[in-house]
Amino acid sequence: MKILTIGFAFRVAVAIVLLSKLASGQTVVKPTYTSLTEEAEKGKKELEEVRIKHSGETKVYFAERRSATGATSKHRVVDFAWKEIAVKLFNMETGEVRIIKVKRAGPDLVNVAKNFTLEVEERPSGLRWNSFNTPFKVTKPEGWVVIANKYRVRLSNGRYRDVIYSPYSTSLHNQEMVAEGKKYLRDTLKQSFAELDRLGQGVSAKFLLDLKSEWLVDVMERLVLIEHTDPFDANQFKEGKLELSPYERVLTIIAVNRDGAYVKTSSPARASGLMQYTGRTWELIRARYRWAKLPSFSNGVGNHIQSMKAAVLLHNHNLTEMARVLGPDISSDPNLEHYLAAAYNGGVGPVIQAVVAHRKTGNDWRKELRKRKRTSESLDYMDKLDFLISQRWLDLPIWGVF
Repeated sequence: MKILTIGFAFRVAVAIVLLSKLASGQTVVKPTYTSLTEEAEKGKKELEEVRIKHSGETKVYFAERRSATGATSKHRVVDFAWKEIAVKLFNMETGEVRIIKVKRAGPDLVNVAKNFTLEVEERPSGLRWNSFNTPFKVTKPEGWVVIANKYRVRLSNGRYRDVIYSPYSTSLHNQEMVAEGKKYLRDTLKQSFAELDRLGQGVSAKFLLDLKSEWLVDVMERLVLIEHTDPFDANQFKEGKLELSPYERVLTIIAVNRDGAYVKTSSPARASGLMQYTGRTWELIRARYRWAKLPSFSNGVGNHIQSMKAAVLLHNHNLTEMARVLGPDISSDPNLEHYLAAAYNGGVGPVIQAVVAHRKTGNDWRKELRKRKRTSESLDYMDKLDFLISQRWLDLPIWGVF
């Protein structure tokens, strides 16, 4: 009842503000995607000047997370005993903004601002804290969302770095954000393809992929969504147990961060950036395709255009290897996108071996691939790709429930 009272009081307050503006002749305009992202970018610059503190002591705790099969594992976390987090808030009804601080104390969020209460939104997989991309929800007052935060990351050597980022939250997840994220992603992919096409003019080496095809744009868009979607979340959504699409979650993050989306993201396998590239593979592709003018890994992996170029080049490299061993007809194989995705995730060698075994024995190539891989990650990749293709996700919007 108390929450309902607070929510009613807030709506009354908003109504009074809007009515006063109307009475004074001011135009009342509800905030748009553009105004939100502009405030987010402005907020990131403002947060650079905000000082945050942390404890001189550390604390060890364990975080639980569920795998694609639902099995729970515990991960040991060592962090400062407490640390401040600065956040930029935005009112979705009035466009008002605030900068406040909260504290993280081990696994707990501590509210210290007088007029605002925040909580951490737990992911379906059980993940709560996700570093600088931790999803916050403003529970008091209503109508506010977190659009940027300054988060202190403790490094393994005991030092730290501050990261400023716009974290995902269900409050940001709406149809307009998803559409804008999708548009940015596809436009940027096409821009990277056009740059590769221009640089490749006059190059004697044959490029097997058609850089002007919409199919390739679809393939690379799905690759981004697969890379950043948690397998457990994907399974929950496929089974109808999750309201909001985890694939749209990726597009929401892209929409609010644009060219800064995922640039500081790293996996346990040391894959980095939007396209989740490793340094070793980057330098291999950079040496093979010198005409593409890829910068070094450290200078290029955080750049969306350069990382997309590198990803397409890796696909072309893997396709070239498959065609050399399996024959040129592999380019028209109906499973081509699956082969490329599996090769991108776990190397082209096991994929070629799996297809060869399939041709000899008739066994499912995915089962043959599983025999050659220590983990199920590549198969999780395939499951997510199957779902996206089966739902014709790129052609028919499935916005989820809002």
